[in-house]
Amino acid sequence: MTEWISVEHANEHNLKDVSVKIPKRKLTVITGVSGSGKSTLAHDILFNESQRQYLEAMGMQGIEKPNVAHIYGASPAISLKQQETSSNPRSTVGTKTAMYTSLRMIYEKLGIRSCPNCKKKVNPIQAIEETEHIDGDFTVFQICPHCDHKYKKLTRSHFSYNTIEGACQKCKGIGKVIQINVNTLFNMELSIENGAITLWNGRYLEYQLDNIKRTMNYYNVPIEENTPLKNFNALQFALLWYKQ
Repeated sequence: MTEWISVEHANEHNLKDVSVKIPKRKLTVITGVSGSGKSTLAHDILFNESQRQYLEAMGMQGIEKPNVAHIYGASPAISLKQQETSSNPRSTVGTKTAMYTSLRMIYEKLGIRSCPNCKKKVNPIQAIEETEHIDGDFTVFQICPHCDHKYKKLTRSHFSYNTIEGACQKCKGIGKVIQINVNTLFNMELSIENGAITLWNGRYLEYQLDNIKRTMNYYNVPIEENTPLKNFNALQFALLWYKQ
């Protein structure tokens, strides 16, 4: 494996017959005055050529070869642009560089799974596929080569945390579980009437207090006036929390 990426006689945009050698597995910084061709070298030549060679190796086309005599040692690459920002909690390096999509495609096409029936490993290349029209949608099935059991094929949607099929049932694909901090929501030393729940005030407090009292009376666990939350029993607190 070559230890260098070599660019010979680059004439793309502002670059005029430039040749460079960049070491692999090291951090390399490209500097220069504005308009000297830094972005051209990094993105238009190195990144685009890496992507072009990667796609061609997969039998795909679509990226034009940069104006260089030769490029040696290029590997599949990712590109992060400084101006691209997002507050979406589902955005990752993989989604912003499209590598996430490529990985899901690999998992779908080459992923080995166990047959739900006989539990033997199934190579997707060996499994026969069938497509059925069910409830207005087309569903792809695989047939186990060991026991002939038919089961739904795992598609790229099953490997996406942005879909119902692939998202974690607990965190819904965000990667963390959002919960209410009881210590922030409730002041256990106060009663409901005296502001134990800071979100309830004024007429809204009166409305909610009436609902809570009716609910607790219905379940035969009434509360006395000005009872601090710390004195609620387990059922009373559960009724306050879940409002059953």
